[in-house]
Amino acid sequence: PYWSFDGGVGLGMPRAMPALVNPQTPVPPITSHLRDSSELSGYQLHATDGELGKVEDFILDDQGWNIRYLVIRPGNWLTQTQVLLSPEWIEQVSYEKAEIVVNLPSELIKTSPAYDASHSLTRDLEKKLHDHYERKGYWVPKNVVNR
Repeated sequence: PYWSFDGGVGLGMPRAMPALVNPQTPVPPITSHLRDSSELSGYQLHATDGELGKVEDFILDDQGWNIRYLVIRPGNWLTQTQVLLSPEWIEQVSYEKAEIVVNLPSELIKTSPAYDASHSLTRDLEKKLHDHYERKGYWVPKNVVNR
């Protein structure tokens, strides 16, 4: 507000009005790298040996509100199987090409433990997933060597 109160009783005194933006002034382009996660739905997934499938959904961590996994449908839309990939395993995201690149072979992703959205995600499935990709789980402290 432009009305200033000096702590005393009364209506206060108006301060100088802030300068208004000239509508003729060009607006600088948005340089934020923040994106709406729904924008990534439908992005193509590229493995080391070619295009693999599409991003269908996301699983959020309800504690930290970060994306824990991307739900991927490897293959075409007729494929019923869904698998999970951690955002930590993403090599590159191209918003211009609507694609996500991972440094993993497609066969490794296709043979990943299947994800069924009608069941809750369990730590057991997460352990199987991380073991399959030979990656340490996010729940394991960074200084621990073994899983």
